[in-house]
Amino acid sequence: MKFALVSDFDGTITTRDVGDFLLLHFGLAAQKEIDESYAVGMRVEEWMKKYFRRMKYIDGIRIKKAISDHIRIRRGFRELVDFFNKNNYPLEVVSGGVDLYIDEVFGSNGIKINGFYGRFNSGDIKFDFLKKLTLSDFKASRVKHYKKLGYKTIFCGDATNDYRAAKEADVVFAALKLKDILSDENFPFYPLNNFRDVVGAINATLSH
Repeated sequence: MKFALVSDFDGTITTRDVGDFLLLHFGLAAQKEIDESYAVGMRVEEWMKKYFRRMKYIDGIRIKKAISDHIRIRRGFRELVDFFNKNNYPLEVVSGGVDLYIDEVFGSNGIKINGFYGRFNSGDIKFDFLKKLTLSDFKASRVKHYKKLGYKTIFCGDATNDYRAAKEADVVFAALKLKDILSDENFPFYPLNNFRDVVGAINATLSH
């Protein structure tokens, strides 16, 4: 049996939503505006284009310091990356976030990983990989992609825009809002607290 994992970034790989944190930290958005991005049906990629372009006025050194001081990856993620690399299993990040901070978080933690996320260029934010799909549909399409290739698929997420991908996956690890939604539906999932649990679930499956 072979495995493939697709994961969200903000609030999933990291312990808090980095984009939200930066906008609030630098006074570029109010909490009410942040909350809008979590509404059911909200196209997160469009919300990011509207609000995150404000980050172009913030010096890069200040952004890096804020990330270094306040952002942490979830426990066990480095071990998960090493495990997938060792076994030659596909692992990719699909996110409505942008390279401005995602690349910084990965780089500062010594992590190299494939991913689909926004490109930030002087405030011009592009999600070219989406083509005509919404972010939610694109996340689901990546899970389906690996299913068609014969992998047992795992999805990790935390938000409403992760719902469709979660419903397509063979195994789901959920945190925050996604956890609540799936709980309400009695849809099977594992709570995402530590990525070592993902490795443990894979090893348990292989041992049977």
